[in-house]
Amino acid sequence: MKYLKSLSFFLTFIFISLSAYANQEDLLFKSYSPEQLISQRPSLYQNIPFSLLFPVNRWAQININAPTTNLVKDIGGSPSIEDDAGLRILTIDGKKSNYHQVAVQLASRGILQTGDVLVKSNVRSASAGMYYQLQGGATHSAIIIVKEVGNEKRVFNIDMPAYEAGNLSSEWYRTSATAPYEHYHIFRPIHITLEKKKNLEDWAWQYYTHREKIYGGSPKTLTIIDNQGRVLLKNFSFRGNYTFNSDYSKSSFDDSNQDVTLMALKAAGKINGYFTRPHSDYCSGFVYNMQLLKGCRFDSIPSSPSTPKDRVLRALNLCIDKEGVFYPMNVFSNPSNPGLVDGPLLAMQALKLPLDKKKQVLQQLVDSIFETNLDTNFRSSHQSAAIAFDALKPYIKHYYQLMLDKKIMDGQQIQNQIMAQSTAEIKAFLSALNYPPSAFIINSLLPNDHPEKKFKYILTLDFDREE
Repeated sequence: MKYLKSLSFFLTFIFISLSAYANQEDLLFKSYSPEQLISQRPSLYQNIPFSLLFPVNRWAQININAPTTNLVKDIGGSPSIEDDAGLRILTIDGKKSNYHQVAVQLASRGILQTGDVLVKSNVRSASAGMYYQLQGGATHSAIIIVKEVGNEKRVFNIDMPAYEAGNLSSEWYRTSATAPYEHYHIFRPIHITLEKKKNLEDWAWQYYTHREKIYGGSPKTLTIIDNQGRVLLKNFSFRGNYTFNSDYSKSSFDDSNQDVTLMALKAAGKINGYFTRPHSDYCSGFVYNMQLLKGCRFDSIPSSPSTPKDRVLRALNLCIDKEGVFYPMNVFSNPSNPGLVDGPLLAMQALKLPLDKKKQVLQQLVDSIFETNLDTNFRSSHQSAAIAFDALKPYIKHYYQLMLDKKIMDGQQIQNQIMAQSTAEIKAFLSALNYPPSAFIINSLLPNDHPEKKFKYILTLDFDREE
């Protein structure tokens, strides 16, 4: 497979990288050719499996105000880009001295915007088993806001757990053991207004600036960028009872009796002080709730614990943005929504492959996913989910084959087959509705005219940490 084929398709990239960015600030953005990325950054870009790529026809049609590299694989071997998949990569100089300017430039150029969802994808996880390929390597997600600090705008990543939040400057983004192997994919809500951006900014900023009071966890010494743009270390003591849920198989949606308004109430109530009892969310649960709350003004939701619950629920029910985010997903698809195993399947279906090669190419792609054995020693907070999914491997592979052969329209037949002969534990697992980090990837892979498509793939951030 070759990485570069259509000169006209890559003309924009060549022009940008050579001529359009000559000022000092552009030294923050490193201009690589596809071949340079592969040869100089093999840990990130050599032999990326198909399951961690995005079909080019699913990329947002958008101009990026910085030099990007289109790293693309020709899956079907035709001259058309319609059978290509890859990444649109923005490589950023990762030196610590640049942390402040990176946050400013990503904001001022409009490269990242309020409401964007950041999903980390660990390339090493692709060899750790079927589950991680089905999830596109996704391990974490965060919400992005652009906030004015002093006389400048900066990008902030707002995370659960709260200690990972910052200006893309925390250790978990820059210096952790996994950071050199992570892509940071950016997904943008399709239906977001200026008013909703302001609402989301207010909710996220309240959480961020009061995180020591809201979030509960052990003390941390964190890298921050102060109001003068200095990169400093600061001690944080997290005294709240809004905590990180490390069990990705148990969503706060199911814990709220699958009532999206009640779920939003708990998240909103932890942020504004209304809900005083302990509550936990995993990273993407927090992101999902922020997407819901972007429909609500921060000051429109009662914050006094003495306010009757029914009144708060009514206020939230009138404003939460149910239409702006996808419905939580089952393991298998249904007539309306994709399932949590559907990421690579949707990517395969998006490819317009040459008819004489289609069956062979699709079979090779399927085999590349399901022939990967589970690495029981792989360290990840998703490992329990990986084990549960691995027990269903024969059914999931059969589902892929039936869907690609167009013998079924969704996964309900397969799910019913499993349910008829499974334990109560597996039945509960299949019935659960969820939104792990990969759910944002999966939604972006839906056809562009699909009524449930809520997010689009923008680009992939990569911090070049070479000093």
